[in-house]
Amino acid sequence: MKRLKITDNHGWTPRKLRKQERKIKNAHLRQRVMAVRLVMEGYLGKEVASMVNVCRQTVSHYVSLFNEGGLELLLHRDFAPGREPFLTEEQQEKIKQLVLTTTPAELGWDVASAWNTKLLQSYVEKHFGVCISREALRKLLHRKGLSWTRPTYTLAKGNPDEQKQLEKQTYSPQLNLIERLWKWLKDTVIANVFHKDRNDIIQAIARFVHYIHERPEEVLQRLGCAG
Repeated sequence: MKRLKITDNHGWTPRKLRKQERKIKNAHLRQRVMAVRLVMEGYLGKEVASMVNVCRQTVSHYVSLFNEGGLELLLHRDFAPGREPFLTEEQQEKIKQLVLTTTPAELGWDVASAWNTKLLQSYVEKHFGVCISREALRKLLHRKGLSWTRPTYTLAKGNPDEQKQLEKQTYSPQLNLIERLWKWLKDTVIANVFHKDRNDIIQAIARFVHYIHERPEEVLQRLGCAG
């Protein structure tokens, strides 16, 4: 994918654009200026898209507007292109059923045990050819009667003697690299998922373990150990 470039800055610098952002009250227009500034500062298009919560195609459109006509054209409110393509009713229903009846792991799309807007965004772009923001997906699911909920598990009562012993020890999880791995596992396997039984949890953990064994470089990056 070709890197986005500012071919004509029209006299603007990242510092001047940042000052301009603060003056703009309209959130959508401020988002456009921020996207252009970030590209000007050297960020990749996909990185900017993640930062401002739009798809890369939209960021590319903002850059094209700015290169062509500077800030005036970028902030022209009557300019229609740049909106996320509309999903048909059939596609929206397919997304709903995807969330209700499958998991990313079952489809081989990801190791995660539940869908989130980031995974749905990439899935929709791949299968429907539609670039849509994560916020738009969240609103779509809400219109379809779905909402994000965090399941609550009832933990078994711990051993009082072991708990007291642990309280006496000095524990610094932020200094322990394995805690980052546990958090990754929790976010992938447990967060926003209600497993039907213990065996289902075991299988999900096994998939995660297999996933990290196949991707040592990614593990090192997540632990902050990559060179």
